Amino acid sequence: MARKNCYIAVAAEIDNELNTRYTVKIGSGDSPRDRCDKQRLKMLGYTANAEMRRRVIEGVFYKTSSLETFLQNYATELGFVQPDYGYKAAGYTEMRGDFETIQEALKLAATLLAWVRAECDWIKEFDPKSGRYV
Repeated sequence: MARKNCYIAVAAEIDNELNTRYTVKIGSGDSPRDRCDKQRLKMLGYTANAEMRRRVIEGVFYKTSSLETFLQNYATELGFVQPDYGYKAAGYTEMRGDFETIQEALKLAATLLAWVRAECDWIKEFDPKSGRYV
């Protein structure tokens, strides 16, 4: 059974050479803020983890069961695959992309958030000025 909410977050990880790397995490949870806090993620936005069965988007037929799975597949199609940091962090299968800078990771996150804004009924996004989700 799919969890209630789907979130998009960024994470800092340490690779095998002890360099800090960044990735985008597309996950789900009934309480996304708590889940992200426990995994040391900065959540950028969340929405309902809606069923995505039998949807045609930009001429492509998707059979995924949830928004979370769809967004993970979409990021993979964009060329951002699951990174290998030499260890399996919590939720590692939900990570997409391996970036040298946070700005690069934020570009992928912005692409995913733009899709969610256009296709979903609602979204709560992080507002850095207030530190709240609006």
